[in-house]
Amino acid sequence: MYPLRCLLAHPVSEIRQTLRDHCQRVAWLRVVGEAARANEALELAQNMAYNALFLAPGPMGECTGLELARLLKTMPLPPALLFVATTQDQALEAFELGALDYFLWPASTERLDQCLEKIRRIPPPPHAVQNTTAGNNAPRPAHKRETLRLDLGDDDEEHFVEALKATWSEPLATSAQRPDKLPVQSAGKTLLIPYVHIIFIAAEDDYCFVHTSSGKYLNASRLKNLEERLAQHRFFRIHRKYLVNLDMVTEVASMPGANLMLRTAGTPRIELPVSRRRIQELKSLLGL
Repeated sequence: MYPLRCLLAHPVSEIRQTLRDHCQRVAWLRVVGEAARANEALELAQNMAYNALFLAPGPMGECTGLELARLLKTMPLPPALLFVATTQDQALEAFELGALDYFLWPASTERLDQCLEKIRRIPPPPHAVQNTTAGNNAPRPAHKRETLRLDLGDDDEEHFVEALKATWSEPLATSAQRPDKLPVQSAGKTLLIPYVHIIFIAAEDDYCFVHTSSGKYLNASRLKNLEERLAQHRFFRIHRKYLVNLDMVTEVASMPGANLMLRTAGTPRIELPVSRRRIQELKSLLGL
């Protein structure tokens, strides 16, 4: 079974941790991201296709979880919604929005197991099959480029996913064995961003945001793993949260207290702090 992706969005960190621990008990469900605020959850959901989302119905920063749910329902393939509440007051509104589940916190182990079982039964997204009913002799425009999608069996899909993960995550001996591109998620699609287009990468919990001149994209790797992968391509860890492409740095500014700030190419220019323990190594790399 292909691992389902789950997002945890709740303002209480202890609740998110309990949900994460429970989700990690099953092999078919993978927690890929957490958010304390609705805008953070929305940004994640817009950049990665999630199968399920745990969220609070009440206030989550700028808006409520119910308002977030309304925004998510406008997406082509919205995640299934599981509301974690303290009262039943908003249950009706949640189910009117198509909630998969609505349960009270604190929840027992048995109740959380019921939630996971509901997630496990989520049907897979429909695979669109083009031109299957028109017949073999139906005219096809010469200029239209067609895409044929072949479904994989469960076993074949698991082997394919594992092979793909190995290709993207394991260090290889030479750059010729792996393209100089980084896989990222955007609107439910996987894009390959050339390393030379990356300005910097910012860590966010167990995932990262890859920043380019055209926008930022989600990558489900830890910053440490990306640091190891990109070190030979002139990427440098300037801070516990930032990995920067040195070829995109246009200015090194001295700051009070013997600190440094890097300014990058692009519009607008980005200023990134350099941690004190990395200053000497950075100066050596830049010949300063």
